[in-house]
Amino acid sequence: MVDGTPEKLRRQLESAMESAWKTPEAQQIRKQLENVVYGTDYDDALRECMEADRGKECYKEAAKEAGIREQFKSIWGKGR
Repeated sequence: MVDGTPEKLRRQLESAMESAWKTPEAQQIRKQLENVVYGTDYDDALRECMEADRGKECYKEAAKEAGIREQFKSIWGKGR
């Protein structure tokens, strides 16, 4: 049970999330999500954008170009 302080609640939630990500199923999902980002079209698009010095917009542009949203949805399910 939460003792009522925001700091302790945050620590408890962080602990619960850390524990959840340690399960074999979560590790498999994490690896799938990492594979979407690293060494893929997103990684390449982000690098190109950064080299062009377009700033923070690079993250959005690269994610859109690589279809990150759709790929994450295919792993997580429909979501929002």
